[in-house]
Amino acid sequence: MEKNSIEIENDVFSCKQTDDVAFVTFKQNPLEILANNEVKDKFISTFSKIDISQRIKGIVITNSSEYVGGNYLKLKRIISNIVETSIHENRRPAIERLKNSTEQLINLFINITKPTVAGLNGDIGET
Repeated sequence: MEKNSIEIENDVFSCKQTDDVAFVTFKQNPLEILANNEVKDKFISTFSKIDISQRIKGIVITNSSEYVGGNYLKLKRIISNIVETSIHENRRPAIERLKNSTEQLINLFINITKPTVAGLNGDIGET
């Protein structure tokens, strides 16, 4: 890895800088980021570093071949895990954390200043 290069790998996503492009790969459903504050914070930190880097000129976001997209049951499981509480507990704090995490990620993507190409599940989109 080059000095000042951005590189991270965990169970949910990886980021590798090649020359002046940051390649971000989702290894699981991107909503898994919301399920773990440590992963979410690392994801936000990684994108912040990418965005302020003078060396990185663009971002390519893909998903690994092992992750072929999310379906309703996966989404339901992820959200259930986030707000899982006993029937007697107040779910409001867990729902607030989910809302706040979702808002953080949406703001992160809205505010990225680098050209970004996303190729997820065979679809290519450019921002």
